[in-house]
Amino acid sequence: QSELFLPPENLQPGLLLGDFRLLQHLGSGAMGHVFRAEQLSLQREVALKIFSREYTPDQESLQRFLGEMRLIASLDHPNIVTALTAGEQDGVCYLAMTLVEGDDLEMALKKRGQLPEKEVLEVARKMGEALRYAWNTRQMLHRDIKPSNIRLSRTGTPMLLDLGIAKSKQEDSGRTLDGFIVGTPYYMSPEQARGTRDLDFRSDMYSLAATMYHLATGSVPYDADSSMAVVTKHITEPFPDPSERRPDLSAGFCELLEIVMAKDRSDRPDSWDEFLAMLTRVGHGQMPRGDGGGTRRRKLSKNRPTTAPPEPVQAAGPVATADGMSPLKQILAGVAVMLLVLGGVWALMLYQRQLQGLDDPPVVVVPPVKQQPPPADPAAAVTATVLPTSDGAPDGTAATPAPPVEDALVTVQRLSLEDLLLTAKHQPELLDKV
Repeated sequence: QSELFLPPENLQPGLLLGDFRLLQHLGSGAMGHVFRAEQLSLQREVALKIFSREYTPDQESLQRFLGEMRLIASLDHPNIVTALTAGEQDGVCYLAMTLVEGDDLEMALKKRGQLPEKEVLEVARKMGEALRYAWNTRQMLHRDIKPSNIRLSRTGTPMLLDLGIAKSKQEDSGRTLDGFIVGTPYYMSPEQARGTRDLDFRSDMYSLAATMYHLATGSVPYDADSSMAVVTKHITEPFPDPSERRPDLSAGFCELLEIVMAKDRSDRPDSWDEFLAMLTRVGHGQMPRGDGGGTRRRKLSKNRPTTAPPEPVQAAGPVATADGMSPLKQILAGVAVMLLVLGGVWALMLYQRQLQGLDDPPVVVVPPVKQQPPPADPAAAVTATVLPTSDGAPDGTAATPAPPVEDALVTVQRLSLEDLLLTAKHQPELLDKV
């Protein structure tokens, strides 16, 4: 069937796929291409999504695809774009959906910039209600919540698009469209980025909060040069405070995003009902959990990463530690402290040596003395050398006799400057020998 799949250049207006004629190309994504099309039997315009060949590589995958499309078509909610029918022709799989005229929120960001906080909360409430319905009735996950998948109708109603990669936990895991990580890195939950199989509604909740962050601040929570680096930041980097990017955001709004974007999904709201209740409180000017704001200070410490990035994801830079400082910075700080301490000790030692007059005392070398034969009189067996002392000892005080030495032996004595001056005064002949 791979030969029958039409490459993008052959998907031209006028092409017939089953009951549909392509009219206009609306956009493309990782999963395929979207066209405005005419349903010939009912003479109405629809949005027709044509899936990439990789999505249904064989007959078994095709049957799984058709089964999930039927599941999507069973959803009926005012904020979910209705799936009309799905089919396959010559290896080309497609999904027909209600055509919603209007801009998606990615276009709105480009045209308007940051959206007002109240508008972001209203969009999040509608999307939360739609996702709650999909989870509670079918245990269905969207897995790709992002601004471009939320379209504002001409009446201003936000509509959830692209349930084409949705997944239901009610289906057997062997009959779902697995084999690759789906989603958009900028909004992907940490567990989804790791490829966790037991995803639940809290993954979509994280993605919705990341979308709210983008709509309110005008920038994605985490950015990098590659997709792998972005998802690594979702796993390892601390939560970036949105008020630093837009100071006029309320404390309740910022805390709400921090709670719902917790690294550990057990720290997020336990249900869509709890999430919607938090939205309501924030909309009324309160904190999301109904407290005085202490929650946010507690969550700041809990929302720091404690898990190393998974393979094959490669971190974009040094992994932050629990206190927000990288190991390299900690090492450099420790070395700097040690150098300061050693410098202070060295300076103190130099200062003490200057006070005590011990700076490099001179060395006095006493010339060798030949050993004399012992005298007959024992009383004369000891000869004394009289040296003045620095403490003012009187001349004539006997010093300790030097041990017998050979001719080649030299006795070395270190004297202070004061001792040297006294020696020069009282026994200059000794210095002459030196």
